[in-house]
Amino acid sequence: MSTKLKFTLKGPDWPELSIPDWYKERAAPIIERLGADHPESKALQKILDAGKIEEAAVDELDDLANKSGNVPFIMLAVDTVQHSFTTIMMMTLIPLQVA
Repeated sequence: MSTKLKFTLKGPDWPELSIPDWYKERAAPIIERLGADHPESKALQKILDAGKIEEAAVDELDDLANKSGNVPFIMLAVDTVQHSFTTIMMMTLIPLQVA
C-alpha cells in the first residue's frame, strides 16, 4: 500500500527551513553507499546543496520513499518530512514578536 507522507498535511505557505543537525551525518553514509548517481542519493544531496529543506525536496523524498526498499533511506526521508511539518506546525502556533 502506497502512502503519501504529505497527503493529509496541508497548511501555510512553505517557509525557509534549515537542515537539522542530524541530517548531514545520516545522509552522508547513505549517499556514499548508494553512489552519487543513485536517485535517492541525488535527492538527499539536493537538500545538502541547497542548505535548506524546500517543499519540492520533501515531495521528492516522499515519492522515492514510497518506491524504495532501502530502510535507512526511508527512515531518513520520514524523519526529514516529519521534522519539516513539525517545525512548520510550531511556527504557526508561536506568535511572532514584533519589536
